[in-house]
Amino acid sequence: MRIAAYFSGHGYGHAMRGSLVLSALRRYMSHAHMFIKTRAPRWFFIDLAGKTTYEHVPVDVPPVQNGAFNVNLQDTEKALQLWTAHSESWIDAESRWLKTESIDLVVTDISPWAAAAAYSAGVPSALIANFTWDWIYSNLSDEYTSLKSIIPVLKDHYTKSDWIFVPEPAAHIMPDAYPIHIGMIGKQCPYSRDEIRKRMSLPRDIPLVLITFGGIGARAFDYDKLNGKNPFVFLSTEPRPNLKRCITFDAKTVEHSCLIHAADVVVGKLGYGTVVESIIHGTPFLYTPRDNWPENQILTDAVTQKVPNRELSHQRFFSCDWLESLNTLIDSQRGELQSAYGAEQIALLLSRSLL
Repeated sequence: MRIAAYFSGHGYGHAMRGSLVLSALRRYMSHAHMFIKTRAPRWFFIDLAGKTTYEHVPVDVPPVQNGAFNVNLQDTEKALQLWTAHSESWIDAESRWLKTESIDLVVTDISPWAAAAAYSAGVPSALIANFTWDWIYSNLSDEYTSLKSIIPVLKDHYTKSDWIFVPEPAAHIMPDAYPIHIGMIGKQCPYSRDEIRKRMSLPRDIPLVLITFGGIGARAFDYDKLNGKNPFVFLSTEPRPNLKRCITFDAKTVEHSCLIHAADVVVGKLGYGTVVESIIHGTPFLYTPRDNWPENQILTDAVTQKVPNRELSHQRFFSCDWLESLNTLIDSQRGELQSAYGAEQIALLLSRSLL
């Protein structure tokens, strides 16, 4: 088997889901050659066993963001216009490449153009999507007409997929009459909380608070309200020089899911990967809404239903007025451990269909 995978580089959620699906497929197709095309970093796929080829290239046009919480619609419109001007050439080139490489299956999260290229090449394709870009763009803004004009094109590309897998939590608005709804796709830490704290040399008698904003990151926090006034130790995968009592880990070498499992509270952005990993491990979540982002309500509902949580206004969140909420969440009962079996479901269905 020869599998081509096209994963969006928007944040880390799409690459996280894609890497787990490829790992699950590897268990059924041990000798498959997997070609990965994405703007997500190479280290995301470092643990993927077997023959793998990685190429750092764009495969879609996600919204342009100025930090984790702000979508720049004007720059998004410009980026989309530049891409669509040569999108047909991109589809033709990828279609020829799929034929030349004798690809047997295309997996994408969530490039509509990859689905179109697979269709043109006569290669079966599987789309993984808890939302689609046409749904995002249709909900962003009526002021930017070019965002609206491309929606029918994106929908048409998506419907060329042979399978559309919809992991929870999802928008449930898909460009197909028969999407396949599956469980969550997320990483589960293989160790107990005590074991992971011991392995990472973390204190076991002090509350741990993980600050995480996925692959986009966030700045402009006023840590003065926390410094010298808190009983916590903070964890982070990016440097926070103005925050005292903060341990920084290298995201390339530390499993994000294990940091979430070790933590008493997650402070972060409502992104698919972080939300699902918090639900899997039952870790309480402190957050602020993502304005002008259609997926926000879906992820808010998931957090509200599954784990102890607190929502803060932007003013309180960015000024780090967290102490009261953190103490409340630390004293709360953690959510029950959850299973994330969506990747295994996809791999099982595809392997039975193709082998």
